[in-house]
Amino acid sequence: MAKKLTILGAGLSGLATGFYVKNTCPDLEISILEKNAYPGGVIQTHRYDGFVFERGPRGIRPSGKGASFLTFAQELGLVDRIIPASQNASIRYLYLYGRLRKLSLLTLLGSPLGHGIISTLIKEWLRKPEPSGPDESVQDFFTRHIGARLTTYLIDPFVTGTWAGDPSQLGINSTFPTLAEHARQSGSLLRGWAKKKPASEFPDIEKSPLVTLQGGMNTLIQTVADQLSSCIQYNTTIQTIKPENTGFSIQTDTGTLTTDYILSTIPAPAIASILSEHPPELTSLLNQIRYAPIITVSLGFEAAINPYPGFGYLVPSSENQPVLGVIFNDQTFPGQTRNNATNLTVMMGGAKQPQLLSLSEAELTDLAIQTVKEHLKIKKEPIYTKLEKIPHALPQYGLNHQALIDRIQNLCPKGLQIGGNVQGGVSIPDIITTARKTAQRFTTTG
Repeated sequence: MAKKLTILGAGLSGLATGFYVKNTCPDLEISILEKNAYPGGVIQTHRYDGFVFERGPRGIRPSGKGASFLTFAQELGLVDRIIPASQNASIRYLYLYGRLRKLSLLTLLGSPLGHGIISTLIKEWLRKPEPSGPDESVQDFFTRHIGARLTTYLIDPFVTGTWAGDPSQLGINSTFPTLAEHARQSGSLLRGWAKKKPASEFPDIEKSPLVTLQGGMNTLIQTVADQLSSCIQYNTTIQTIKPENTGFSIQTDTGTLTTDYILSTIPAPAIASILSEHPPELTSLLNQIRYAPIITVSLGFEAAINPYPGFGYLVPSSENQPVLGVIFNDQTFPGQTRNNATNLTVMMGGAKQPQLLSLSEAELTDLAIQTVKEHLKIKKEPIYTKLEKIPHALPQYGLNHQALIDRIQNLCPKGLQIGGNVQGGVSIPDIITTARKTAQRFTTTG
């Protein structure tokens, strides 16, 4: 009789893992349980009167670890549907000292932040390799390498844009493992970054600063879901998971099913709340994984009113603004929105402003509109708005995060694996890489 694997959650983590398991372990019977009526989790594409908005990621950097996404797209037959971003997407801004400033060395040198940048970079280039030591916060790590001022005004918004996180609470070894490795091997982050990269299988695509897919990021989700359509059970709420002699019993709102293996890709607090007959310490450890909330406000304007060409801007928390950043969607992927219009996504919340979740949709929308109008110096009102609250958007990898994950896994009943984006990174390429590695483990155990 074929062994059964049940995957909890049909977000990208669950779908990508199911895809790879199905292709590498054809004798393993797969089921994917999803509480919603649709797949994808936070990755959803919305359309309105020629505007295209993304609830989650709106593009992928194809170079570096982005090769994982490109390989996945090739396996799905989607390479021909990849859309490169415009060259404007290479232009980024910071909201610094009360106004937008282009993010470039030359511009920063001419700003109040410019004092001492050159000497700091020279010192960093000459830094010697560091011996392996205990994990440290992202904030402490960068302060050692580039100083407190650059960490406050450059690293803080970068962490906001990628993790919606607080640099003082994130551990460098799990949050930015490549940079931690550069420090150990090269000493200098700059020298590590400058090392020659391996040849790419997709050199032309990787020249673009960002890519998306025709139809938006939901094209990726729907393509994988279609290939797994016979495996996915939508509108299914899991009530309890109970270990049995030879596997697990899963009680849902529609009935009971049995399985040999479980892979959870749902948020850690969610799996903690449905496990029964397990050590109390396991619940405690799962609840130690913190999540940053994200609020997105999509804004559509009837005319091309944004005076700043580029991808968008980020806001250091020291600026005390109610937004984390703003994405200029119409300038990044012009073909994804109607002509002569402005398409913006405002990001709010994060680990440093979770209290914003308590505001009403009307209050948050008005706050986003007024802040954008002030930052971009525009007067028109949007003709379209859509707000999304995601309370458990991104897990936060604290100090010694991998040790915490290892302790959790050791306490789990045999056959239950905690997966998803609680380890390995939270970007789309990271999630795909983790899914591929997880499937390989099932090749040996299944």
